[in-house]
Amino acid sequence: MNYSPLSLISLVVAFVPVFAGFSRIKFIRREYLIFFFFIIVGAITEIVSFILSIQRINNHWVAQIYDLLEYILVMLVLSTWQKDSKTRYYFRLTIPVYVLFWVISKFTFEQLNGIGNYTHTFSVVAFIIASVSSLIYFVTEEQGHLIREARFWIACGLLLFFCGNFMFYLLIKDFISLNPQDAMNIMYFRWSFSIAINIIFTMSLLLIKRC
Repeated sequence: MNYSPLSLISLVVAFVPVFAGFSRIKFIRREYLIFFFFIIVGAITEIVSFILSIQRINNHWVAQIYDLLEYILVMLVLSTWQKDSKTRYYFRLTIPVYVLFWVISKFTFEQLNGIGNYTHTFSVVAFIIASVSSLIYFVTEEQGHLIREARFWIACGLLLFFCGNFMFYLLIKDFISLNPQDAMNIMYFRWSFSIAINIIFTMSLLLIKRC
């Protein structure tokens, strides 16, 4: 099976923020450590999915498990940055709700080796809301230069990441019915977008200051 050079570049770039995080590991504390673990999980997911695809093995279950871990980790990070204690509480309350929803869905209306239509939609909407809430707080309340603030870039990266993933998810539903050129254009978009997001995440980790 032939793979586009862009797909291989995207796979390699997924590990760049991992290396950046390890280079700043002595400064990573609290929610930054959770975010870094999210980055590591994402990179491992990319390589496992790639290996399975080479062997023509269904890799949907990898994405499904990743969605679960992603929700727990990212919501823990974003909830920490909420100024209002009630907002922070409700965001964290969605974690056990999502875990329960995820488990029930896999035994009822979704399959582990399929695409998580409902669970994925739920998580993306929640992440977009939490990311926007964090950015509003940073812009209106925080003092100093936001461009040098790791939290600001992490929230921006997460917002773009989930908006882009949701767009790709909407496009992929009709992927099989597309002609080869249109299907490849969608994949080019996904790979290019993934590279851009990982660059933002890398910059975010490098901006983490001594705690």
